[in-house]
Amino acid sequence: MKSGVASLAQPGLDVFTAEYKRTGPLLIGGDGVALEKFLSTPVTQWKQR
Repeated sequence: MKSGVASLAQPGLDVFTAEYKRTGPLLIGGDGVALEKFLSTPVTQWKQR
């Protein structure tokens, strides 16, 4: 177990965005979309963003 403040860096997100330039990331939970909202929203709405 580590003590201290957790890193806010998302290194995998940088790799994803570089690989898939035509789409953007969708963060679920934390500072992103609430999990309940994500699960209750049709996928077609997320694809339009």
